[in-house]
Amino acid sequence: MIVLSFYCVRFIFVVSGFSCLPYTPNQRFPMVLLAFLIPFIQESYKISNSQFGLYYGACTLLSAILLPFAGRLYDQVNLKIYASIVLCFLCFGLIIVAANISLWLIFCGIFLVRFCGQGLFTHISSTSTARFFDESRGKAQSLASL
Repeated sequence: MIVLSFYCVRFIFVVSGFSCLPYTPNQRFPMVLLAFLIPFIQESYKISNSQFGLYYGACTLLSAILLPFAGRLYDQVNLKIYASIVLCFLCFGLIIVAANISLWLIFCGIFLVRFCGQGLFTHISSTSTARFFDESRGKAQSLASL
């Protein structure tokens, strides 16, 4: 039973560590990918920097408003299922932005990237580490947040 517990705890630690890995450099990895597409989006739809900033800010604000509600689901759903769903939505958001179908869909994709990538994945990594480590919780939390 101790061996099973050891592997279960290590698996959870690895999942929480890898879920925050792409977002550790100031949690900007998905935004770096989007930054390469911003000039093409602005050129395609003839929008200015300030208009794009307004839409981006609205996506960020909506993400911040919905984050506490989606964060509550983490306590009710299995970690593997929750992380898989969040990852699927993050990938879907990046595909939507890259497809450049319509301006409305692009900002739906940016919302998904902000909400899932920078919001929920950060939440998953810190919460799962705090939840599944009883002993040395502080050490595990500091390692997961590196």
